[in-house]
Amino acid sequence: MKGFFSIITIFLFISISQAQNLKYNLAYFGETFTHPGLKLCVEQTLFLKNRGQTVDTISSISERYQIFSTYNVACYHRWQTNATILIYPEIAYRYTMKKGFFWEATTAIGYLRTFYTDETFSVDENGTISKIPFAGRNGFIYLISVGFGDDISKTKIRNPIKWYVKPTLYWQYPYNGYWLRHFSLDLGIKLLFGSK
Repeated sequence: MKGFFSIITIFLFISISQAQNLKYNLAYFGETFTHPGLKLCVEQTLFLKNRGQTVDTISSISERYQIFSTYNVACYHRWQTNATILIYPEIAYRYTMKKGFFWEATTAIGYLRTFYTDETFSVDENGTISKIPFAGRNGFIYLISVGFGDDISKTKIRNPIKWYVKPTLYWQYPYNGYWLRHFSLDLGIKLLFGSK
């Protein structure tokens, strides 16, 4: 599991360092609505098509059909139970209408780590009790989501900003030998940095 985490981290670092025209997303990340958290995301366009023409640069004004990747770090807290961190890259598709409204669909695999909020101890074969630092569990996650929002840059303001809402289903494995299903909700904004 540590090897998988290392691979995901290295992949994210290399991809972001080589990327241009990035969009940065900041969102409320609520697991089952009631467990609050935050999500940071870097978005990179892989393919962009507008009016039958493929363009080489990202433009929040011209985009219509878009395939993109994202690199995400999210966390949330369950009261009196645990805190959780998720790290995952996504592949996604987005369609933007002329006036700026858009919808998107994404899928991803990644890494999840939970940290128990209560102190955790272990007992060895000699009966010695030891405290376990940063006790928790590791897991794989598979995610799918469909989101929508509005590209404010399509208005006369022409700001490189979008707001979005994205419900997400994801499955955690292993959890007592099974896949555990979660539901989360992103409420956030996207900011564009780079050439237009």
